[in-house]
Amino acid sequence: MNFIIKLSLFISKYKIDVLINTIMNIFIILGAIYACFIFKYKHETDIRKLYIDNCKKVEIVLSEFFHTGDIKPESQNILFEAYREAALYLHKDIVNLLGNIKKCIIRMEVLKYKLEPENDINKREILCNELYELDVKLSEYNNERIELYRKHIIKDGLDIKKLQNKFGKFFKNNKSKELNEI
Repeated sequence: MNFIIKLSLFISKYKIDVLINTIMNIFIILGAIYACFIFKYKHETDIRKLYIDNCKKVEIVLSEFFHTGDIKPESQNILFEAYREAALYLHKDIVNLLGNIKKCIIRMEVLKYKLEPENDINKREILCNELYELDVKLSEYNNERIELYRKHIIKDGLDIKKLQNKFGKFFKNNKSKELNEI
């Protein structure tokens, strides 16, 4: 008991309670800042996971198409589900791209149904040419898909090319300095 009385007299004499309150307030502020950063990191991680999962779904469908030349109805459903998720949660670039892929696949299915009963060689050739053009479009969409998802997953939506164009003089000057140093 004597120790507690001496400690309280020491604290009151040297105003240590002010110091303790200040330290406690600093810890409370640091804890709040830490909690905000953890929340932001978790939120960004969850968003990245949405992009990665959506990208995997689209990749499954397109890889099936490029391996077999056809897309099964189950895979089409996976693509349509990826489109719905993108419309709800992801950036509008990806929604537009998936919409284009979806339209292309639907158009290909329609052309395949028209091609089967067709006996006229000229009409068959026209349909086959249109199917080929859609196939080329899907290849282009696949390359575009990779870049779009990479932009949103890795670079957090920063477009390095736009930044370079915006700050072109700065980047050119730095590159010339680097070349002079070598």
